[in-house]
Amino acid sequence: MITFSTDISRIDRELVYQFLSEETGRLKGQPPLALDVVLTKSLCFGGYLPGGEQVAFARAITDTITFAYLCDLFVVKDHRGEGISKLLMQAILAHPDLKNVQSIGLATPDAHELYSQFGFVRVDPSERLMIRFNKNS
Repeated sequence: MITFSTDISRIDRELVYQFLSEETGRLKGQPPLALDVVLTKSLCFGGYLPGGEQVAFARAITDTITFAYLCDLFVVKDHRGEGISKLLMQAILAHPDLKNVQSIGLATPDAHELYSQFGFVRVDPSERLMIRFNKNS
């Protein structure tokens, strides 16, 4: 059973830094300390196995009322295909700081099917950007 936490002290910084510098390139060329800024300026979600091993991550940049931007969502390769990304999305959208936000944006090169299941729609010709409007606000 996987659990999710927004406690950044639990984040496996080496795992996340490696992903953000090598997989996405977002932190490429930045020192590892740059990750601390990223983590403290975002609402971060870690996904953990019962023994405490982190296998998933995502973060949201938000004002908690009008807009949030979801980024850097990943599941480690050995645990992909287990439904963890769907559980992570459920945890993110249920979080008190995000569940009533008017809109949530994201950009994805290849995970449109995942996000579409949660109400996100494509909004630009590049077909990377997606947005979800909260029907309750």
